[in-house]
Amino acid sequence: MIAILYSLVALSLYLATKASDIYGKRTQLAWAILTIAVITSVVGNILWGILVLTHQNPSNTLADIFYLMFFPIFLIGILILPSSYSTPRQKFKRYFDIIIILFSISLALWIFLIVPAFQHYNGDFKALIFDLMYIFGGFLLVLAMLDLLFNRIYRDMYAPFLIILVGVLVLIITECVYVYQTVHGTYISGSPTDLGWLIGYLILGIAGISQYTNQKIDSDNFIVDYISGKKTYTITPYIALGGISAAYISLIWAYNTFNPDLIFLEFGIGILIFLVISRQFLSINENKHLYRKAQEEIILRKEVSKSLRDSESAYRTIFENTGTATVIINEKNLITLAQY
Repeated sequence: MIAILYSLVALSLYLATKASDIYGKRTQLAWAILTIAVITSVVGNILWGILVLTHQNPSNTLADIFYLMFFPIFLIGILILPSSYSTPRQKFKRYFDIIIILFSISLALWIFLIVPAFQHYNGDFKALIFDLMYIFGGFLLVLAMLDLLFNRIYRDMYAPFLIILVGVLVLIITECVYVYQTVHGTYISGSPTDLGWLIGYLILGIAGISQYTNQKIDSDNFIVDYISGKKTYTITPYIALGGISAAYISLIWAYNTFNPDLIFLEFGIGILIFLVISRQFLSINENKHLYRKAQEEIILRKEVSKSLRDSESAYRTIFENTGTATVIINEKNLITLAQY
């Protein structure tokens, strides 16, 4: 049943691929790769079902390999999508923000998932490697989501991109819950955790339908406002604040729980603080650049205004001292100025 639902999701993405030819070959190729990513999950689900029906343990088998293939293929599809227009300075800032977020998430994954996995896992080492690969897959989904959010959203496809973001977020949360439960030996196949994967994939299918029908959702006005805010970087200062806050909370937690990785955490937080401070320097330099441009524009406008006043004064002087009768008529045949 789940394999059928996944197949329907793949079909919706295939239809989106067919409908994306109007946006160019690159966009169509990106949707095709997203379709292939979902197909790998379909194959993995079929293999999983066969193993369960034959009373074999489906964990750490070929089914997992196909499940894991979804993550890098999906990331490639997102990276191939055309970028929204931005200057080199804006691109540099965006990728710097992505680096800060990814480093923060990597630090959290290491402290709260990877280290506990090595410390508390009593199963086979091969099984542990498979479980940690799901963490890496979730990391790739985070990268895909951030790149989509910062670089890939543009006016023609607001709705599909927003829906993909929601689907990716659901899959990320599900991956984290799955790995946590697996490490602590509480994961059960068919549990509510599996519902998260189903919901995430169905949302991706809805994104494909949205792209195929070329319909915009009712919240487009909100999205336009959000995108405008993003492109002017009104939200990026909160990234630095969030990073520092998360680092401070993690440090307090490690100190109070006598965590043996306290030194590693302190080192990681030091790097994070350095990145955040560097990001703030970039913002300061950009503000200086914008201030200089504003001052230059003000000076230019003053010069243009003065030139217009001088030109008007010279024109009026000539008009009033020609010594002949002069009449100016506008396009509506009305006399606008007369000199006798």
